[in-house]
Amino acid sequence: MAEIRAYLPTGALTVPRPVSSWFLTGLGLDTLRQQVQGTWSQARLRVGLPRLRRFLMLTPRRREHQETAVRAWLTGHASAWSSREQKAA
Repeated sequence: MAEIRAYLPTGALTVPRPVSSWFLTGLGLDTLRQQVQGTWSQARLRVGLPRLRRFLMLTPRRREHQETAVRAWLTGHASAWSSREQKAA
């Protein structure tokens, strides 16, 4: 799912639209089921991802998407933590 999330844009020219983890997980389960049955491949999923994007991204909302805020916060703290560790070493 991390690979699929990486292919999806996190922001557009206007307002960034967060990716729904629930929808992404559902897609992951469907993909796994289809791959086990032998009808979908990873390449086919990548080709269809631009068309699936509208089903995976949330509609614009007034309040901030909590998961997106937490991911940004964790990313910021992870980079700050690694830079502190590099300075200490």
